[in-house]
Amino acid sequence: MTERQIEKEVARQAIMFEEYCKKGIVTVNVKFKEFAGKWLNDFARVNLKKTTFQRMKNTTIRVYEAFGHLRVDSITRGQIQASVDEMAKNGKNMKTGKPLSRKSIVHHLSFLSDVFNYALRFDMIGSDHCNRIFVPKGEKRKKKSIPLRK
Repeated sequence: MTERQIEKEVARQAIMFEEYCKKGIVTVNVKFKEFAGKWLNDFARVNLKKTTFQRMKNTTIRVYEAFGHLRVDSITRGQIQASVDEMAKNGKNMKTGKPLSRKSIVHHLSFLSDVFNYALRFDMIGSDHCNRIFVPKGEKRKKKSIPLRK
């Protein structure tokens, strides 16, 4: 970069930082796994039905593998979309070994979205990264035909 380009970039970054601060967005160096655990204990346990809470806990295994080591504020829509696409292509049900259904993938995305909305409430991130994520349709399963009685 030339000296003038460097000056322009520094000025641009300064303006972006100033606007970022005016919005009141606070970034915190918290790993997703730690923050999601806090959400599960502080919010979900109290506010969700027992069955919903249990489903959310079950989705954590796969989500923590993908995002647990990353900072909450550094996870991008692209990473989430890639994870959803990977689950749709290669995801297996841990109990049965069958491919993940679309509904299971939506449950994983719902867990992510709930955690990001919680982070949004604390001004840790600027927006929910899970909006506009596309969940591919699964393969049509063949229905078993039951013979009709005469």
